[in-house]
Amino acid sequence: MIKHRKRILAYGDSNTWGYVPGTYNAVTVHYEQFSSGERWPTLLQATLGSDYLIIEEGLPGRTIANDDVTQPGMNGLISLKPCLLAHRPLDMVIIMLGSNDLKTQYQLTADKIVDNLRRMCRLIKSSQVGLNEGDPVICIVPPPIIHTQRLDKDFSPNFSLESDQKAKQLPGCYAALAKEEGACFCDPNQVFSTEKTDGLHFDAQGHSQMAALLEVVIQQVFT
Repeated sequence: MIKHRKRILAYGDSNTWGYVPGTYNAVTVHYEQFSSGERWPTLLQATLGSDYLIIEEGLPGRTIANDDVTQPGMNGLISLKPCLLAHRPLDMVIIMLGSNDLKTQYQLTADKIVDNLRRMCRLIKSSQVGLNEGDPVICIVPPPIIHTQRLDKDFSPNFSLESDQKAKQLPGCYAALAKEEGACFCDPNQVFSTEKTDGLHFDAQGHSQMAALLEVVIQQVFT
């Protein structure tokens, strides 16, 4: 009998995709991506080995449940179901979203962001995309806390000091939601601060730290 390979979906935004801080060009709308040897999903894959498959689904600009009028397709709640179905069966879904929901254009409270994330968790549970049509384990990961004083001119118009304040609330709110939904929780803010980078994104060290944190969580779940 072929041994089942644990399938883990990494569903996130630019910090899952691997955006390199400081590389956005407003003229060409081009930005760089960390290599496969530097991004946290691929680092996690390398560490966990062949018994696991980490599926990268990072999209810069993705929100939990909001439409971006300037960039269609950013609503993560709408795109999640097709993604789940495409990659089933799934043993775990890692959700790391929330940074883009803090943009001033959405005017969302921390509670509303959490309400939307709850909807995302309920969608995963109702989709029957786990092994034998069961439920995959959900791992909720809050985004790195924003430091608007570090944002460059291309990102600073999208956020305010109020975004900072809301961002600081999210780890505690996400932890409470994880407990409510029976999900795992992993907080990158325990070991990393965007104050060292561009105020918004992981640097290479942050990706390494994120992979190490998630490895511990995954090993606890599946061993």
